[in-house]
Amino acid sequence: MQIRKAIIDDQVALRAFCEYTFRHQYSPHNTPEDMDDYCSQYFSQQAITHEIKEESILHFIAHENDRIVGYCKLALNLQPQLFTKPHPLQVARIYVHPEKKAKGIGKVLMHEIEKFCKDNAYQYLWLGVWQKNEDAIAFYSKMGFVIFGTEEFVLGKDVQQDWLMGKAILVDD
Repeated sequence: MQIRKAIIDDQVALRAFCEYTFRHQYSPHNTPEDMDDYCSQYFSQQAITHEIKEESILHFIAHENDRIVGYCKLALNLQPQLFTKPHPLQVARIYVHPEKKAKGIGKVLMHEIEKFCKDNAYQYLWLGVWQKNEDAIAFYSKMGFVIFGTEEFVLGKDVQQDWLMGKAILVDD
């Protein structure tokens, strides 16, 4: 497996991967209309192309044999309201192909994110995770994240609650 930054040539495969993994994870818990609304807004070809070109967003792709098996999206300039941690970085998405879960891909992506943080002087990682996504919460907890708040997440017309989780990044001396 290799990890690299996404480039514009990845847009078609990345869009398909994002929508597939998102629908696989969340369709059983949400209405088709809400899923379609969300996917058409955030996983359209136009949206993914814009994100890859946007300087304040960074995508890492994990791939095996030219096939995407994992992915993460970092938002370089966002932080939750009333947040006081120094120089934070948001993990906006981290997806692993359903067939590849529990094979260490998420952990490798998280280590790549932490390396990026250290290389770029980010001192705190944070993310939002749906309160009903127990597997993701367990993964983030295992990776050292702790819950520090909540925020609303709107999927279509459904307003859901996310846990906000964070982790300090220790800079090597």
